[in-house]
Amino acid sequence: MFKKLIISGLCSLAIAATYVLWRGTPATLATPEIAPNTIKANEPTLVTVTVRIQDPAFTAYSVDLVRVDAHAVALQETEMLDEDGTNTDAVAGHQFFLRMKDDGTKGDAVAGDGVFTRRVRLKESSGPIYFEVHAGFAKVERPVRSVPFAVKVSK
Repeated sequence: MFKKLIISGLCSLAIAATYVLWRGTPATLATPEIAPNTIKANEPTLVTVTVRIQDPAFTAYSVDLVRVDAHAVALQETEMLDEDGTNTDAVAGHQFFLRMKDDGTKGDAVAGDGVFTRRVRLKESSGPIYFEVHAGFAKVERPVRSVPFAVKVSK
């Protein structure tokens, strides 16, 4: 078991090193923007999240808005809903994320401009509410994660 863990870790490091050598820099995400950044407790509110991705190694249509806790662990039991009150992006039991769009829908202003957007419907009694953006890049084994960011909840 321990040997498998070490081998897995070494493989991940090798893939990351290959990516850095191929590109010259590691894959990164811009800091996501969120509006509004404060919502009222127990009041349904649409929050818009955007992130710009203009890295040529980016794999299109693999950008997800993920609900996380204060320690950046995905909240897999928490269902996220979009502006329509649905989540058609995820399979049952995995509705803790919404796929971000760059196609002029779901809050995205301009299709194909490298700015990915998603509106999420929030109605929380307390906060803050934490999120991350996860994006896929060519030759990177796992999604690149943004820094966690939060929506405050006021009484």
